[in-house]
Amino acid sequence: PHPTRPMDEPPHAPPTGVPPDLVPVAEAGIVTLEGPPGRALLRSAADVTFTGEEAFCELDGLAALGGKSRLHQHVRMNHAVPDCDSEQIFKSILDGEARSEFDGTIVVAEDAQQTNAHQLNKNLLLSRQAKAFSRPWLRIDADDVKCSHGATVGQLNTDELFYLASRGIGPEAARCLLTFGFAADLIAQLPDADLRRFLESRVLE
Repeated sequence: PHPTRPMDEPPHAPPTGVPPDLVPVAEAGIVTLEGPPGRALLRSAADVTFTGEEAFCELDGLAALGGKSRLHQHVRMNHAVPDCDSEQIFKSILDGEARSEFDGTIVVAEDAQQTNAHQLNKNLLLSRQAKAFSRPWLRIDADDVKCSHGATVGQLNTDELFYLASRGIGPEAARCLLTFGFAADLIAQLPDADLRRFLESRVLE
C-alpha cells in the first residue's frame, strides 16, 4: 500500500463557467499536515494530468527534517496526450531520527507518443538513525517516448569533508557547506527572495 492516500483523479473536463477552449493543461493538489515541533507528520499528494498537447510541467520538492519527523510524499504524473514534457526533482535532508518515504509514478497512455518524462528523488542522511525509502515507478503504454526515473540515498562525502578540513574549515562548517550544496539548485530557482532566504536558513540550521 502507498504511504499516503492518492488524491482523486483530476477531472478531464473544464470546470463550470470556463470556456471550452481554455481546458486546463495540468491540475495538481498539495495536502500537508503538521504535528508538534520535532515530531512533525507531513503528508503531500500531487496528481497531475496533461489534457493539452505540447505542454510542460515541472514539479520540485525540498524537505529538511530533524527530530522524529515523518514525511510521506505521493506524486503521480499522468501523460494522457502526446508531445508533453515533465520534469520532477524531489530532495530530502534528514537528521536525527527523521524518516522520509517517497512514492512517485509516471503514467504514459497508449496515445501519448513523443512524451518526455523524468523523475529523480535524492535523499541526504545526516545521522545514522535517519532513514529514507524511495519507490519510483514507470507505467508506459506508448512506444515512442523518453522516460527515466531514479533514486539515491546517501551521506555526506567523506573525501569532500576531508578536503574542506585540509583547507582549515571546521567539521560543522564543512557539514553545513556540503548540505547547502545538496539543496542549492532547487533553492536558487525560486523567484521569491524571502522564500529563498528562509529555505537557506532552514537548510543551514
